[in-house]
Amino acid sequence: MLGANLFEPYLAHERLFGAVVQNAKEIDANKDGLINEEELTTWLDKMARVNDLPRAAQRLELCDANRDSELTFDEYTRCTYGVGENQLLRTTAGDYHHGFQFMHSERIRFDAADEDRNHRLSIKEMAMFLWPQHYSSMEEMQASMVLAMMDSNHDMAVTFDEFVSEESGGQKLPGLVDSAMDHFLHMDKNQDNQLTTDELKPWFTPSLHNTIKHEAKILIEKIDLNGDHLISLEEVEDAKKTWSVPAPRSNFQPIREEA
Repeated sequence: MLGANLFEPYLAHERLFGAVVQNAKEIDANKDGLINEEELTTWLDKMARVNDLPRAAQRLELCDANRDSELTFDEYTRCTYGVGENQLLRTTAGDYHHGFQFMHSERIRFDAADEDRNHRLSIKEMAMFLWPQHYSSMEEMQASMVLAMMDSNHDMAVTFDEFVSEESGGQKLPGLVDSAMDHFLHMDKNQDNQLTTDELKPWFTPSLHNTIKHEAKILIEKIDLNGDHLISLEEVEDAKKTWSVPAPRSNFQPIREEA
């Protein structure tokens, strides 16, 4: 089933909670002893991407066969799948749904990340390619790929039947159909009984920033004891005593995991 690739909620909140109480003084940007929603959102937004560039640089160095500090799609496929682009296409062409279609989506994602259109990825572009959900410039590409997968009659829109088929895995069981109908009606903003790319985008590629703002509100509610919608450093100390705080991980990514 397609949808936002979020952490399992309990684990997400526990990891976020632990990271916030351990780093409260850093989050308090103006050093007034209080953390407001804007400060917490800014810090979480930074932490969501903090490891993207170092990890992208490691991957690029591993796969950069000609050592020009950029990555071609052929270098990527050789490093990732063991064969070049042309050979991989020949290998997967006989199994369109599980091979060729995936290969095609990889190419689309690569081209979308290639901002300067030089057919090679820099470290920043590599980060966008590996974690497109972290970058708003990649949202259009992700929504277009979802539409292409669902749009069986290639009319650039998704009908209810097409949506149900994808959401239910082809099994038209009553419960699955009802759930798919609820999702479809929620997304069909203009009520024309079909979904466009713009209508699909908020559902399948929710804004990382908006997701983080939502998490920030939840965390403030959890730690704020006096109801002023702020987190004082004293409340953080109380939270440490009340809750079991897991140690933050070095590769902390509060919202989404790497694909």
